[in-house]
Amino acid sequence: MPDWREVPSRIDRLLSGGLRFSQRVLFWPALYAIAWAAAIWPLTHRDRLPAWSKNDLTHPERIEQLYYLLGAAGAMAVLLIGFLVVRRARLGHWQVEAWARSFNRLFAFSLAGPFLIALTQPRVESSRPIHTLFFIICATACLLPTVAFLWEASRARRAAPAPTWRVRLGAIGPWVVVGLLFAAYAAWFSRLAINNHHALQTRLLDLAIYDNIFYHSSHGNFLGSNFIATGNHANAHFDAILVLLSPLYHLYPRAELILVLQAIWCGAGVLPAYLLGRDHLGSVWAGLTLAVAWAVYPALHGANLYEFHSLTLLAMPMLWLLYLLTTGRLRAYFILLPFVLLIREDASLLIACVAFAAVLTRDPRFVRAGWITIGVAALYFMLVKVFIMGSADPLGGQYGFGWYYKDMSGGKSLGGILLSLLTNPTFAIDFSLREAKVIYLIQLLLPLAFLPLLGKPWRFAAAFGLFYILLASREPVFSIHFQYSVVLFPVLFALTPIAIRRLRDGDLAERIGLARGQLVTVLLACILASSLLMSWKFGGTAPNTSFRGGWAKIPHSLTQAQEERYEALRGLIEQIPADASVIATSRIAPHLSNRAEIWDYRHEGPTEYLMLDIGELKGWTKQLHQDRLAEGKLELVAKDGRIQLFRFIE
Repeated sequence: MPDWREVPSRIDRLLSGGLRFSQRVLFWPALYAIAWAAAIWPLTHRDRLPAWSKNDLTHPERIEQLYYLLGAAGAMAVLLIGFLVVRRARLGHWQVEAWARSFNRLFAFSLAGPFLIALTQPRVESSRPIHTLFFIICATACLLPTVAFLWEASRARRAAPAPTWRVRLGAIGPWVVVGLLFAAYAAWFSRLAINNHHALQTRLLDLAIYDNIFYHSSHGNFLGSNFIATGNHANAHFDAILVLLSPLYHLYPRAELILVLQAIWCGAGVLPAYLLGRDHLGSVWAGLTLAVAWAVYPALHGANLYEFHSLTLLAMPMLWLLYLLTTGRLRAYFILLPFVLLIREDASLLIACVAFAAVLTRDPRFVRAGWITIGVAALYFMLVKVFIMGSADPLGGQYGFGWYYKDMSGGKSLGGILLSLLTNPTFAIDFSLREAKVIYLIQLLLPLAFLPLLGKPWRFAAAFGLFYILLASREPVFSIHFQYSVVLFPVLFALTPIAIRRLRDGDLAERIGLARGQLVTVLLACILASSLLMSWKFGGTAPNTSFRGGWAKIPHSLTQAQEERYEALRGLIEQIPADASVIATSRIAPHLSNRAEIWDYRHEGPTEYLMLDIGELKGWTKQLHQDRLAEGKLELVAKDGRIQLFRFIE
């Protein structure tokens, strides 16, 4: 006699088995077919993409989309049956559900199609940045099951001994790839920087200032600049590294040289990025993934192409310093430390935070190195600020930056910020998490798959960057288009392999049913996919409507009109003697700043020449020019369009 008490449990098992079967054999393939159709139709009707993005399609177009869906469903059914038959022939028995599960993992990447098509909508990255970030997250997530399946499928092949030629190629191949990445980055961003300069989009603040510093420093007047009221840049920032680099200026004494130097300098960060991944995770693929992520990182592009800044020079050496410290190469770390301190006076504050993170590891080697570094950094900062810059306050001095933090400090000092933090912490939290700042943090973290958040115990190294950026009132400070991100993203890169190693060595892989190597591969694929997608929509590697270098849209190529205007400018400059004194408006100054006596338009002292872009004159500057003309102080030498060259009449 049947035991009727077992009937409910049997029915439950039957229903649950049927649901699993339906989900694996019917639901997911059907979803993939929908994704294929949703991606292929707009891909083959590019002219209708704006209407598609607004769901403003005609009735015949919707019917056509249904035909695409039926075709995709038929193709998916054929693929599924073929996959099952091949598996049956190879393994000799039927396991439909298990094989369907493998099929679904293999084709999970199909779900990324609609999100990738959504990313091609006109101006989506500038008009809807939050949506764009969400689409990138979804597209990346859809790729991961496929990566996990391919890793598992290739495990047997990886276990076989590799041929000798492959071993030799494996030893030099990664260095070739890193070298090509470096060369490609340096060439591409040198070109973009020069295009921006020749399009007359660079300005007195800041390219002309730094170009003039290089000129004066290369002629023995260290950190001298005519555009600083005191005549020396040390009153604004003590960036002695420029003095060490200034002999290079003799190779080509024009602003183009320092723009190329900055691109080469930033691109060289692919080397420490590669070593970070390789040495922390024991994998050249991890190293190459981080190297690619560095080369395509949008915040690096923004800093690189915002004219020239000494702060931008901090990115690559800081990554080296983090690599040497976190991998225990302490002798090389202490050799490099003084050079990093020379980049800018506030680099010492960032280094002190990194050093305190080393102390928090409780590793005796790191604790000792951390306290020594904190002492050196603090002593250096105080000596520079008090005896060279004239103020011990990090935001003080003749060129104080307290106004960057006016909402937190009242535009005064670091003490004002600390007082606000202690007396009104809820405001500080609210102010730090405003929408623009949250978007900014996502733009920094998403290319690294948010993994730096898990980089315990080194996470405190990011404290200075977060404090520096999130408490600021000035919008460029929390924008990936300016140089300020440099105080944070090298730390994020260093935290990434540390976080992956922590996840690999923990129990996460076991809990989600992956092998340790499989988990690492999935995380690296996540970084690679999100980095490339972020660079596509927000970086400088491909044209998009979001990316800027500072305030300017960077031209990938010059128009004929821009080339002609630049040639006309060079023709006018050649009429000025090399030793003559000149005053210039903002966009003209970077093209004349490679001389001993160059001044901004407000200069009232004795001067021989004036060159200006008439379109820049507004308000009091326009009135000043009209007064000079009316008083007969100027004689027109030559002009071309808006650019005019005058000689002062004694």
